[in-house]
Amino acid sequence: MILCSSITATASSGEDDSADCSDLVPVLDFSLNDFIGIFPTGFGACSNLQVLSMGFNKLTGTIPIDIDGARSLQVLSFPGNNLTGEIDESITNLTNLRSVTTPYG
Repeated sequence: MILCSSITATASSGEDDSADCSDLVPVLDFSLNDFIGIFPTGFGACSNLQVLSMGFNKLTGTIPIDIDGARSLQVLSFPGNNLTGEIDESITNLTNLRSVTTPYG
C-alpha cells in the first residue's frame, strides 16, 4: 500500500519519477487513476512483477529503458496515455512477456 501512495504522489507531483517496488506483489494495476506526469522509472527493479497496467492516465514521456529489468513481466499495458518516442529494443530481453498494449496505435 505504501507503494501506491508513493507512485500517486510521484505521478501527480512530478517531483520524483522513480518507483520502489522491491517487495511487491506480482500485479500492479494503476489504470484509470488520473496520474499526471512522466512515466515512472524503477519498475525494472521489480523482480517479481508479472503484470504492469498503467492505462488511461495522463502519463507523458517514454517507457523507461530500465523496464527490461523486470524479468518476470508477462503483461505490460499502458494505453490511453500521452507517451512519445519508441519502446527501446531492450524490451526483447523480457522473455516472459506475452502481451504489450501501447498508446502508439
